[in-house]
Amino acid sequence: MTIEFKADNLGDGVKNGDVAAILVAIGDSIEPGHIVMEIETDKAVLPLPCPHGGKVTQLLVKKGQTITPGQAVLALEPSAKGAAGA
Repeated sequence: MTIEFKADNLGDGVKNGDVAAILVAIGDSIEPGHIVMEIETDKAVLPLPCPHGGKVTQLLVKKGQTITPGQAVLALEPSAKGAAGA
């Protein structure tokens, strides 16, 4: 079962941000809390941790792309360990 990770919170009052860096690749295995991207807003560059663990199956955004809160940024196949924290 593939799940999509959505960038729900970009900061108080932040309506959008630009993908400054993508820190994972398709096929990478990540643990819950792993920083998967850096998002640049008007105020700062923020780390974007993924609350799920598993194997990255798809990147849904590109570096430089503007994203909004609630937008899906990657898909992953949850690990048994990562699914427990989902």
